[in-house]
Parts: sequence; structure tokens; C-alpha cells
Amino acid sequence: MTTAILCPYCSIRSCDSDDHAFPQFLGGRVTVRACKTCNDTFGYTFEADISERLKAVTLMLRISGMRPPIPTVWKNVLFDDGNTYNLNEDLVGHPSRPVVTKNDNNHYTAMGGKSHIMKIFNSMKKKGYVIGSETVTTPKVDASNFTMMFNIDRNMRRLALKMSIAAAFQFGNRVGVNHHAVDYLLGIYSSSGSDRAPVQIDMSRYEALDGMRPRAGHLVYVESSSASGRCYSVVQMFSVFQLYCDLGPSCGDFSISATHDPVTHEEHFIQVAPISIPAPPLHVDSVVFQEQLKSRTNRLREELVSRYGEDKVWKFN
Repeated sequence: MTTAILCPYCSIRSCDSDDHAFPQFLGGRVTVRACKTCNDTFGYTFEADISERLKAVTLMLRISGMRPPIPTVWKNVLFDDGNTYNLNEDLVGHPSRPVVTKNDNNHYTAMGGKSHIMKIFNSMKKKGYVIGSETVTTPKVDASNFTMMFNIDRNMRRLALKMSIAAAFQFGNRVGVNHHAVDYLLGIYSSSGSDRAPVQIDMSRYEALDGMRPRAGHLVYVESSSASGRCYSVVQMFSVFQLYCDLGPSCGDFSISATHDPVTHEEHFIQVAPISIPAPPLHVDSVVFQEQLKSRTNRLREELVSRYGEDKVWKFN
């Protein structure tokens, strides 16, 4: 008699689908077994949201030389001139809203998507506009002048929690995630009173973890210790984003590292020596946080420069 393997996320339904340990929008290839309900729900909720919002980051990386793992069009990118543009992978762009101008000789010049512009011209002709001649332009914009913003919100935290559970499960360790973290992952957790959220932003520098992670890449470190009674993880994405996940009580003794290279898309899941990282403080002074963020951002830039050269990497503000 075969015993059904329960989904590592909900621990209720049987595994009947393959879920990527590192999300596909990051270039993930290795999969773990999970229930289709969790897989589908995560895909069209917080993963879809993060995939779209990370485009600001992937555009910065594309400007620096790193192509995205899947075909990408960056829409409505805000530039310093106050206008928004749509950019393709070759950084050729046009205004998000077509711009049509006319001179005294009834010559119309349009800047925007060609198919959209042609529809506008055809519509104008049907309405009786006299168009002597027309020109459609698709200029290459200076992508280095765009404004990058990203907020680490609850969806980002849920993604970090999911990646942690998947990494441990892929290595053969079922993490005994407590109900607090499970509810948070499944989207039914609400903070109240003095409850500590299971996932926190942690901008501290851990040289041991940075040394494991590919340059400008992704890492999931999971550690369970019977001595400390803790099971936790630290998740790094694009070197700069780092979150600490309180997974629950110890479920044995193990420590693993899962890494993804954003250029080659090689993934490694290996056992490593324990690091014993303390839980981050609940509150961090704003000045200290900004210094930590600047340190991590500088680290990302250094890693990009080492891959693509100083002259190509986006100028971080």
C-alpha cells in the first residue's frame, strides 16, 4: 500500500503537481511535488503580483547587461522627464500613450507602437482628416534615467516563506512549519496584538551567505537545530532583498543552501555547515536601516560590475 505524500505547504492535500522551488519568473527550473490547489493559488496571487512588480528590478538589471529569463516587455516605465514608456528587451521604447504631432504641410509624425499608430492614422482618415504624409518613429530611449521603486510587502514575504519550504522539501526535509507561518503563507493570517510576523525584512550582512550566493543571484538558507529549538530560513533575491523566516520549532538537525544563478540559471541544493543566525530585531532605527540598505545595494552593484563591467552597470542613486 502506497502512502500519499502530503503537500509541503498546506499539509492537507496530496501532492499532485510540480511546483518550482525558485519561481519561473526568476528562471527557476527545479521542481518539488505539491498539491495543485496551493500551486495554482500561489501562482495567480502573490507570485503573479511579485513577478509584475519585480519588473522595475529586472529592468535595472537589463540596463546593466542581464537579460530576463523569460520574454519581457516593460510597460509604463516612469522616467525622470515625467513620462512613461514601454520598453522591449533591446531597450527600444516608445511612449506608453502614442504622441501625434502635425506641421503646416499636413505631415503627421507619431511616436509609439507602430500597430497602434497605424490604427490611429486609419481612424483619422475615415473621419475625414487630410493627411499629406506620415512618419512613425520608435526611438531608443535613455533607459538609465528611469526611476526604480520596490516595496517589500506581505506578498514578498509570502514568496520568501514558500521558497524556504520548497527548498527544504526538495532536499528531503519536510519542515514542520507552525500554524502561524502556514496561515500567513495561505493568506489567512492577520497580525494582532504583540504577534510577531513569521517573515521580517533583515538587511544585516551575513558574509557566509553572501559567499554561497551567485553574483546578483538568489539564495535560500534553511537551518533546523535541536539545540536552539529553532527552524528558520534566510532568503536573498538579487543580492539586495533579504528576509528572515521563522518556520517554527526544530524538526531535527540540518542546514541547507539552495542557490539560483540569474545568468546561467544553474541551481544547487546542498548541505552546508550551520551558521546559527539570530532572529532580527522587531524594530530597526531608520538611519541604521538606510545604511544597511545602502550596503546591500552597493554589494549588488559590485557584483554586477564584476559580471558586466563598470561602464555598463546602471548608476545606482
